[in-house]
Amino acid sequence: MRYPIKLIARKAKVNKNGITPISLQYCFPAEKRVVLSTGVNIPIQYFNRKTGRISKELPLEYGNIRLLETTLTQKLRKAEDMVSYALKQKNTCPMKFLKENFNLDDKWGFEQMSDE
Repeated sequence: MRYPIKLIARKAKVNKNGITPISLQYCFPAEKRVVLSTGVNIPIQYFNRKTGRISKELPLEYGNIRLLETTLTQKLRKAEDMVSYALKQKNTCPMKFLKENFNLDDKWGFEQMSDE
């Protein structure tokens, strides 16, 4: 199931060196949003807003493109799994759950979620 979670690079967060953090944005409902850091920082001109991908022209000094893309994909899937879990619980606000648990240890137990 697809949730309204997407990768964003906000122009308002660009530092003086032109670097911006890539974040996850989750909207639930449409007028409420939560923005979470992925830990990936690149020059804003190397992020394609439409596709949510990093440009292949990214200079090597900012990191390996494949590794960065893998990191972003894993974090996006983690957020989708967490929202799915929160929605199944029905008594948990998905935004609050995501905000409180997203930056916890990456070994956070999705095994627990599949058992329930």
